[in-house]
Amino acid sequence: MHAPAEFQLTVSRFGAWRGGLAVSGMVVWGSALAWWMTTERPLLSVAAGFLLLACVAATASLLSLARLPGFVLRWDGGQWHLSHAGGEPSPGSLQVAIDSGHWLLLHFVPDHVAHHPSAACWLPVQRSGLEHDWHHLRSTVFTARPAAMPETFGQDGRP
Repeated sequence: MHAPAEFQLTVSRFGAWRGGLAVSGMVVWGSALAWWMTTERPLLSVAAGFLLLACVAATASLLSLARLPGFVLRWDGGQWHLSHAGGEPSPGSLQVAIDSGHWLLLHFVPDHVAHHPSAACWLPVQRSGLEHDWHHLRSTVFTARPAAMPETFGQDGRP
């Protein structure tokens, strides 16, 4: 099986991602409102305070996820590369976390920080705005495999 041809894509539209985050925020606040309307606890109870704190924390988290810079994703025929805002490309591995057909959530882990999971990043990619490249992207993402690392053998000929 041959590796897919080189491929590069610039992603700068995140409407589907932000829409999903907005729906998540509405679910969080709607659930809190439903609990408050059906509970017999007073509005100023400890449970209500914790619920409000959880809703505010969830909203802050969702808002931080909504701010995404554009990025360039490139497959060079043997390795994935990611760069943000004209920065230096970083080689790494890429996996599909969610595939909805018209939207992908990709997980990129840079090679140089494989032992630091916090360096990994999530990349939402939507079909809208990328119609011309969408099939090529999906084909490459699902068939591209990193080039095999050469094995090093010891003096006895075993790996």
